[in-house]
Amino acid sequence: MLVWRKPNEAADAAVLAANKHGLFGSSDLVLCAAWYAAGKPPAARWHRRFPADLSDIELDYCHRTLRKMVGDGEPKPRAHGPDYSLIHVPTNRLWHMALGVETYLPACNRGDHYSFQSRSLPAR
Repeated sequence: MLVWRKPNEAADAAVLAANKHGLFGSSDLVLCAAWYAAGKPPAARWHRRFPADLSDIELDYCHRTLRKMVGDGEPKPRAHGPDYSLIHVPTNRLWHMALGVETYLPACNRGDHYSFQSRSLPAR
């Protein structure tokens, strides 16, 4: 499930709106990315083959969201080589690690209020 939000909108608000429409359930894999174009973001929807099913603009905005999370500066040199521990992780799981939102619904929630935990990196 890919949920779009405006750049200044909290991920939790966009994900909560999608949940209220019954688009996903507890423990489903949900990504939340910023929609940078003018106007309302597209409706949340499932993608069977993420990111292959995305349009060019959708993929560009997902990449742009990632760049905003880690900063747009020059890449920092690595002290060591690539992190081979991630080589066997499927692409859709890597995307979820970066843009994913926890969707388990804790037992302590009351009524229609759910709180979703964004896994975003700290703001720079």
